Amino acid sequence: GDTKPVQTTITSSQVWDFDLSSDGSRILIATREGLVSVYDLVDESLVSMARLPEGLEESDCSFVDETTIRCQLDRYFRNNEEAKWRVAEVDIDTGEVSVTGEIELSKKDSWPRVTDTPSSLMILSDCPGENCRLRLHDPRTGAIQEERPLPKWATNAYFLKDGRLFASQRDWPRTLAVGLEDADTGLWIIHEFDESPGARVGQEVLPAQLVIFDLTRDPSGRTTTDPLELFNLETGETRSINPGDSEGGGLGELDGAYWRSIVPVQWEPGVWHLLFTTHKGLVRWDPETDELVTIAGGAG
Repeated sequence: GDTKPVQTTITSSQVWDFDLSSDGSRILIATREGLVSVYDLVDESLVSMARLPEGLEESDCSFVDETTIRCQLDRYFRNNEEAKWRVAEVDIDTGEVSVTGEIELSKKDSWPRVTDTPSSLMILSDCPGENCRLRLHDPRTGAIQEERPLPKWATNAYFLKDGRLFASQRDWPRTLAVGLEDADTGLWIIHEFDESPGARVGQEVLPAQLVIFDLTRDPSGRTTTDPLELFNLETGETRSINPGDSEGGGLGELDGAYWRSIVPVQWEPGVWHLLFTTHKGLVRWDPETDELVTIAGGAG
């Protein structure tokens, strides 16, 4: 439509992390020093401010609801073979901070990752290996909710929007195989990638369909991606994504500095967008028409 972005006067000297509230009316900004601020985006007023405890300064923070912010340690701080994952919550109304939970991590545990379906912290343990498994922890207290076996080759796993479990095997930068668990039988549908030495699998952008792309470096050392496709986990079929052209701000040339954000995804059943960061700006691909729509930036 005719909606245009409006610049605010909200500033911060150092942004470590930020998040928007579910209704888009507020923004939280967390600094590297652990200062968490909440602003109203309508009148730009400061709603709340709090400082995180020592050791939680460099945390990922997000809105839980209208009254609570949850912050989780974002970096490894290992002491020999063990580490702790700490969780803190901020009361937006009072500014009070409380540490709500900790998870003891062994050398064989992956760093916890937040999942949406279900709402948990996910940890992979002893992966890859014969005892490779996934643990789900309560995101507030750290208590174990569930433990499930994974294929022995798995190096990564996450849940699809419908709750099914997906796993992949990677040997940087190549993805060697992907698998989808059958919710009824517990068996895995496995697809191997043999042809592309730089194949990388991105996130789910349609039901059980993932972005797949090649991650390579040109002679100058710049990271490029080509081609871009959708991969169907159920059938193994691929579908090409319109690459556009660099002159029109399309996907012909992707900025190597942003390779980790090439496939940021916002998807809900019935409404989804596949966004790409290019050297020209931000582009959305429409799966219905195979057209690219420039969201921000453009040619020039």
